[in-house]
Amino acid sequence: MSETHFFPATEISFIPFCDGGALFYPKIQRLWALNPLASYIWLSLSDGISKEKLVSDIVDRFSISSQTAEFDLNKILSHFENEGLLGDSHPSQPNIIKETDLFIHNGQSIDSVDYSNSDNCCQIEAYGFTCKIHFPDKNLLNNFRQLYHYFLSEKNESINQNIFVLNSKEKNDAVDIYLNGQCVYKAIDRLQLDSIIHFIFFSQCAKHLSALNKLMFHAASVKKGHKTIVLPANSGSGKTTLSVALTACGWQCITDELAVLDLDDLSITPLPIPMRIRSGSFTPLLAFYPAISGLPVFQDLYENSIRWIVLAKENIVDKLTCSKITELIFPRYTENATTELLMLDKSKALEKLAATGSSERDMTLEDAKAMVRLVEQTPCYELLFSDLDDAITAIESI
Repeated sequence: MSETHFFPATEISFIPFCDGGALFYPKIQRLWALNPLASYIWLSLSDGISKEKLVSDIVDRFSISSQTAEFDLNKILSHFENEGLLGDSHPSQPNIIKETDLFIHNGQSIDSVDYSNSDNCCQIEAYGFTCKIHFPDKNLLNNFRQLYHYFLSEKNESINQNIFVLNSKEKNDAVDIYLNGQCVYKAIDRLQLDSIIHFIFFSQCAKHLSALNKLMFHAASVKKGHKTIVLPANSGSGKTTLSVALTACGWQCITDELAVLDLDDLSITPLPIPMRIRSGSFTPLLAFYPAISGLPVFQDLYENSIRWIVLAKENIVDKLTCSKITELIFPRYTENATTELLMLDKSKALEKLAATGSSERDMTLEDAKAMVRLVEQTPCYELLFSDLDDAITAIESI
């Protein structure tokens, strides 16, 4: 047997998780869930143990044959190696494009003072993070105020960022967008404006939250009585469509897109941003939200057709309410699928939760530990659905 010695890659943290553990690499948003045997092997690697000694130790600890121990060890070491977890290797960045990559950094800038005295401006605020937005006309200002009335702030507090919207000189009926004086979007169609301001504000707010020991991740969340369910998922999963339907059935919205988790007590607090409904959900939602047929059509960052839904006050959880999460449900919309709500293995749940990211900022070790604790102590499910009525029935059956 080879006397090769194995070492774990540097900068990877081990976090105890259920009966095994989890690995976290801080430079990229990656968490790996390990079963008890894989955890034991990982912790043994720190001593630069030989393969022969490790097989012997596994036989003694897990009471299995040496042949089985060697087979399992080879399989786990091969997985570690393929993932870049051994020696001088480094795990690779997942093939995920963040929306921040869409920013234009072309060096163009304006003197903010020249544009700061306009009457066509408003302030929005979330968790103490405040943004002042300057519009070129009152129509754009009033449209934005209607969508973001929940976040409007009249307080004379310090401004964390300024967004300037200026009429484009290159394209008719288009605008340029400047963040703190630097151009970040150029010649944007006015139909996309609200989506872009939405993204800029909340991506910057996500970074601000790290100083408050809070994590913003991609998930919807609704509350009914003592039940608070969180639906972690990225775009296209159906979480927003499902959230709108649930609010029409007596649930209150905490958020439909960006969930804010307290890293200490794992509670979740409201962030009821306007709901972006893509064109494919217009018809399914008519039975739950008939007014959707009369809403104007806008565009998201990728020029997809969307409609904005702003919920009534009675459909939103009070902004001071902290809620204990009772279930994690990972939704997956699949056309013509039979609705199934299944208990989800904790290891798979952890990897799915980590895949929702940390909303435009790098995940920290404390974030990862909070995710591990949340999955460990919360019932986890996967919801496969195509029919909204069936999905709601399944959720309410828990």
